[in-house]
Amino acid sequence: MDYSNTDIDFIGIGFRKCGTTWIAEMLANHPEVDFSSEKEPFYFSSSEFTDSQSEVERDIINARRANSSKEYRALFAGNGFLKGEFTPSYIYDPVALSRIGELQKKPKILIAIRDPVSAAYSAYLFDNRYDSAADLTPDGFIAALGEESELYKRHCYSQFLRDAYESLSSISILLINFDDIKSRPKTVQQNIERFLGIKEVHIDDVHTIKNSGRSVRFKQLFMLLKRARKSSKLFNFLAHKTESLRIWEKLFSSPVTKIPLQSTHLEQARKIYATEYKILHEEYGIEFA
Repeated sequence: MDYSNTDIDFIGIGFRKCGTTWIAEMLANHPEVDFSSEKEPFYFSSSEFTDSQSEVERDIINARRANSSKEYRALFAGNGFLKGEFTPSYIYDPVALSRIGELQKKPKILIAIRDPVSAAYSAYLFDNRYDSAADLTPDGFIAALGEESELYKRHCYSQFLRDAYESLSSISILLINFDDIKSRPKTVQQNIERFLGIKEVHIDDVHTIKNSGRSVRFKQLFMLLKRARKSSKLFNFLAHKTESLRIWEKLFSSPVTKIPLQSTHLEQARKIYATEYKILHEEYGIEFA
């Protein structure tokens, strides 16, 4: 497939659990933005990246994926406004970054980033929320956060940022700090609007951040149900999850009560990520609260 002629004005490429759904929903409600009806269309994703995911994740990606330029174009209203999408996994996929970098029309790039410890803890709880054997406590998190663990590596953002900046060297990139989304959402909104060249508007509830993405995900749920026939495994997965008629909670809500990390846990985790904090500050000017 030839991706180079794809007409897209901006793309969000990362990172997961860093406020990407809030950003997507804010932009989807902007009067000058034609945002993808599927928040994560995985259009630029490679088969290698997809194959490396778990079986369930592969089926979900394949159900959401826009498999052709025609399907991708159909995700947009075509109203002449600024077109954009947000697929956080692109930043982990070198082939996706290369495809975006080779676009003839250069899109602007949004990257949301978060304190690695906070993001890793959030991901740990989310990814293990249905594992009855998992220790979903701060102690369990610290035990899982060894420097050789996938959990640790996934939140060493600097390595992925280097790949992104190298592949997208001719493209404008805006880094968005999750701490700012929580504390100054209106300012973040204005920064994004200025970066994209769209007018500053008032968007209702922009200050209510905490994951305002439920409405976006609810639409995605119906999209999954509509397209589940493409994958018998996905259909069986959805059927299994709906046995109790609580598909929304099962698929998109975490039943885990998040126990705050205490100072001892924070100190331990920050020691593990000490080098990462240093690189993010020195190379990208990023500091976390």
